[in-house]
Amino acid sequence: MATNFMQRLGERWDEREEGLESAIVHSSLKIAAETQVVWDFVVAPESALLLGDQVVKAFRVPHTPTAQPGEQICVVTEDDGRLSVGIIETVALEPREFLLSRWLTGPTELLEKTTLTPTGQGGTTITLRLAMRVELGTARQVRPLLERHVSQTLRRLRAAVESGVKFPQEQPLPPV
Repeated sequence: MATNFMQRLGERWDEREEGLESAIVHSSLKIAAETQVVWDFVVAPESALLLGDQVVKAFRVPHTPTAQPGEQICVVTEDDGRLSVGIIETVALEPREFLLSRWLTGPTELLEKTTLTPTGQGGTTITLRLAMRVELGTARQVRPLLERHVSQTLRRLRAAVESGVKFPQEQPLPPV
């Protein structure tokens, strides 16, 4: 017990030194679809077009691994007429179980973990967890925004998957 306390105290000290603190949120939702169907949607770069209002294009970065750690997805967004590019990298995955990604671009560290759990009745429970580092003292204000984002993303994901959306299979690029 004292070790946990000392560890947390050390983490808080490190956060103070860095001027950053963690903001972590998660939410789950049941989807009336087989786990494989949900997985296929989650790993398709094109799904970003249906999940984010500002996304105008999303694609795999050519010549990065596919469906394994190191895979990169490029997401182009538009905000007030200005385009921005974000790169998301797969850190770890277990097909049909979980996908851990991190945003390589952005002002702060952002990790996203998507976990799929079969419900036994042909459905799937999906859990989305976001963890990011924010300016010290702002996590309390940031968490509600992240919670809304996660809930909205899950609701859109459920609506898209349950509507039967499918994306064309990507053709492999020729070797370089």
